[in-house]
Amino acid sequence: MTAARRSGGALLLALALGGCALNPWYEPPVVQTKALYFLNAENTNQNQSVAFDLVIIYEPELVEKLLEMSARQWFSEREQLKRDHPSEFFTWEWEIAPGQVIPLFPLRGTKGAQALLVFANYASEGVHRARLDPFEVLLIDLQERQFEIRPVLR
Repeated sequence: MTAARRSGGALLLALALGGCALNPWYEPPVVQTKALYFLNAENTNQNQSVAFDLVIIYEPELVEKLLEMSARQWFSEREQLKRDHPSEFFTWEWEIAPGQVIPLFPLRGTKGAQALLVFANYASEGVHRARLDPFEVLLIDLQERQFEIRPVLR
């Protein structure tokens, strides 16, 4: 086989693989998360309901701003942020009671998103914020004074 034929075959292979990870110009989506599982303790938030928001952010500048906020700041400023940035983020909002069963939550609306954050309005001190986007499937473990995030291996 001649060198020209070999390089032509390599070019065809590279074109055929245009959208896959072997392509050096391929950029996977920033937000990889597809679904969330929840564990909810009987004594979540010291036996009180907890407001829990999932925030899908589409603007990089807004990501930085929200990453500086605690859950208390988020919940006190959320409505104004929605008015100030009506198309730059989207929220899923829950009020979760201790021990409440929460079904698997398949995530939609992440195409073009720059980050995925969660805020939990716990009564205890703490930031109570986490970034989720590098993982496909996550377990959110709502505990008495805080929550933990763990990737689910498939």
